[in-house]
Amino acid sequence: MTQAEFLEEIDAITQADPGTTSLEDRLADLKSWDSMAVIMFIAMTDEKLGISLKINMLASAESVGDLARLCGWEGGDSVSLPNSGIAGSVAVAGA
Repeated sequence: MTQAEFLEEIDAITQADPGTTSLEDRLADLKSWDSMAVIMFIAMTDEKLGISLKINMLASAESVGDLARLCGWEGGDSVSLPNSGIAGSVAVAGA
């Protein structure tokens, strides 16, 4: 998944206008970042990235970039791919 695709997913989850979310955006400033958005984000990461995040793992996330890093993003233009090896390490971290 590219960074742009990841941001499109965040736009959809938060019902933001397409192309308006950036990695620097604070979650607290996103109009629709609420408990339902958290569940939708967890479902998206599972379905599209093959990553099983736990709700408590998102507690320390303050920005959209923090969410991307939870998914294995390390900079550049792509977020982790399904079955890239990140899924296992993320699942263990939440255990």
